[in-house]
Amino acid sequence: MKKLFLILTLFVLVLSCGGNKGGEAGKSEGSGGTVTLNFEQEPKTIDPQLTTDTTATKINALIVEGLTRQDETGAPVPGIAEKWDISEDGLVWTFHLRDAKWENGEPVTANDFKFAWIRALDSKNAAEYAYMLYPIKGAEEFNLGKGSAEEVGIKVVDDKTLEVTLKNPTAYFAALISYQTFTPLNEKYYNEQGDQYALDAGKILANGPYKLVKWTHNESFELTRNENYWNNAETKIDNVRAKLIGDASAALSAFKNDELDLTLITVEQYPEFKEDKRLVPYDDGSVWYLEYNLKNDFLANKKIRQALTMAIDKEELGAILQAMGKPAYGYVPGFVQGTDKSFRDEAGDTFPHYNPEEAKKLFAEGLKELGLEKAPKLTLIFNDQGNNKKIAEYVQEKIRKELGYDLAVESLPFKERLERMTQKTFEVVLAGWSGDYNDALSYMDLWVTGGGNNHTSYSNSKYDELIKIAQTSPDQKARIQAMIEAEKLLGDDMPIGMLYYRQRMALVNPRLKNMKFKPVGSEYYLTDAYVE
Repeated sequence: MKKLFLILTLFVLVLSCGGNKGGEAGKSEGSGGTVTLNFEQEPKTIDPQLTTDTTATKINALIVEGLTRQDETGAPVPGIAEKWDISEDGLVWTFHLRDAKWENGEPVTANDFKFAWIRALDSKNAAEYAYMLYPIKGAEEFNLGKGSAEEVGIKVVDDKTLEVTLKNPTAYFAALISYQTFTPLNEKYYNEQGDQYALDAGKILANGPYKLVKWTHNESFELTRNENYWNNAETKIDNVRAKLIGDASAALSAFKNDELDLTLITVEQYPEFKEDKRLVPYDDGSVWYLEYNLKNDFLANKKIRQALTMAIDKEELGAILQAMGKPAYGYVPGFVQGTDKSFRDEAGDTFPHYNPEEAKKLFAEGLKELGLEKAPKLTLIFNDQGNNKKIAEYVQEKIRKELGYDLAVESLPFKERLERMTQKTFEVVLAGWSGDYNDALSYMDLWVTGGGNNHTSYSNSKYDELIKIAQTSPDQKARIQAMIEAEKLLGDDMPIGMLYYRQRMALVNPRLKNMKFKPVGSEYYLTDAYVE
């Protein structure tokens, strides 16, 4: 029996939400205007198959759309695929595409998806998110050079029908493919752009609600309504301007001068707006931690990593961050659903609490095991944005106080910090992760051996086995239990030192109505927003 009933129900729900109808043809009533947001940092790239950073995710959420898309909670709903069905054994997913178009008027076809997905898997492109496609039959083998593109389970039945064969039943597949890595790519357009693809406005083709019309590098993006978007009638805002103001003081000044309709504030700025009606708090789904580079001989010692982490008082850090940070004693944030309750409630604490006595003991033992009388120099790198400088300096001072060790700190531009992590040319880095889709696996699969975003080089075969269960089991309880056990391993091996779960504080201009935020994927949800 095909599992169409749920998909059709979701589709009806999608059609029932959004703006009022009956205005100008192709637009919702009351639509129009321009909204100006602050996306803070220049992304390394906005290539949907290659990017991993948050600014690019925000841009791509506006200009490209996959087979499914995310609603305001991050849950998957029909996108370019108006419906799909699943075989009895859960292995074959057949997607039926709606009559969608690219911004240039060409139809979005099944081949556009196959071309994009194969490109993401082709090792010559070094896509950090290639592993996200591994549930597809033959995908991992092709990516690792052990199979061919022809053996990957992606079949174009016809222009409007895409058949995907999985290695194992994958319960979360509809959520997985809502992420930007799985968006389509027009092969002809891509070949015309060559190595300039996605490097500027006019070099990337939109099939989503907006198209990119101007990109002033390190300054701003300008997007305008894509009249060829299949759901254009529900798009309410005509133009989106995304400024790139990394300095928090400058961003706040721009907001006060009505140059921004939305910006985020820092801990230092929070008291001024604590009671302001324009202040909107939201959980962005991100978890923050120290990444330790296990290729470093000193940090390869588990006791050293444990000591550095236990020397940090997360409750004290939470107080410093005020309402913007909740102490983290596990990796997966609390909003992620488990079975009967949240994953966090089911797993409990999997990372140790502040314990300066144990930290001192472990640090001494680690030095002894390494045959060292004195610890070598380590540097903690971070990008000086938001509250990062305050956090890095707190970590530095706490480790000095509790361990008598001088940890150096170094501020870097956002893009350079990402590059250092990708190249693994760091010792310790202040890093964060937001889920890409609404499942605990979106967090937990980072740390598998050889994972594209596993910058620590952590490797544990038992961890890999548990994540494989979470990836392949059709039983949700078995999946969650496997990930809980994996998180306990992570808390013991400690390639990362947990710090906090972030809550954002946004200042929103009252003229921007119905602005929503979601905890996975792109944190800004503009679909229901409008300007007065």
